[in-house]
Amino acid sequence: MPGEAAGFVFNAKVAGRTRIAVELQEPTYAEDLTEAGIVLDDLRTIEQQGKLAEEYDRKQRADLAAKTEEQKAKLRRRQQVEKDDEQLRNRLPAVIQALVSNPTTFELGRWLAGVSFDRYRIKVTITAPSASEAGTPGAPSVELPPPEEHRARVARTDLHARFQSTAQFVESLLEAGREPIVEALAARRMDKERLTTLARDARALADALGGRALLTASEWTPLEADAAKAQKVAWESCRRMIRHVVRNKPDELKTFWAAC
Repeated sequence: MPGEAAGFVFNAKVAGRTRIAVELQEPTYAEDLTEAGIVLDDLRTIEQQGKLAEEYDRKQRADLAAKTEEQKAKLRRRQQVEKDDEQLRNRLPAVIQALVSNPTTFELGRWLAGVSFDRYRIKVTITAPSASEAGTPGAPSVELPPPEEHRARVARTDLHARFQSTAQFVESLLEAGREPIVEALAARRMDKERLTTLARDARALADALGGRALLTASEWTPLEADAAKAQKVAWESCRRMIRHVVRNKPDELKTFWAAC
């Protein structure tokens, strides 16, 4: 059943069992195996499952390293988006002033001064009756007014809302007909290429957060656990027979046995 192998991993014990199984398949141990009652299929199972566990462990570590690097890259991109977004907004007052000062771009300046892509949510607060309205202890009871519900529209400040707002805002600046805004920003060292990159990265971050992209477990983890468990089951069924062979053999085998 799923989850039954949870907790089994490749480790020194798995590696030690594998080494013993490989060594005992050498022709020099044939008589010892016959005497102990071990068949080669027992050893092959222990070897194969041990090697699979090691392979899946290696793949899992490589997978985790790649995912960790991906998360670091996303963090760097997020930091760059936040930096560029701040730099853009720092320039807006001067850009707006330049636009409204020119009759040919006056309307664009007014638009830029009033546009907003903030995301909003509804905040609900409940006001309960005050102590004075509740009356004095021991006095005749009075009917209290029901709690009052107040709703207010407040701007969202979570990361998803912020990146989505940035993406939509910059995308709107890049639309046809707003070239004077882009030119005014370029004059202040924020050119069209930088704006395009900001819009693209902010959109990607917003989409990722909207999809709840998280660091997930490696697909190799359950396979490693299954292999390690299968090896242990095979090992335990032959453990006493293997011990019979190992106890009178070279110290190298005894060293592997000690790790098991």
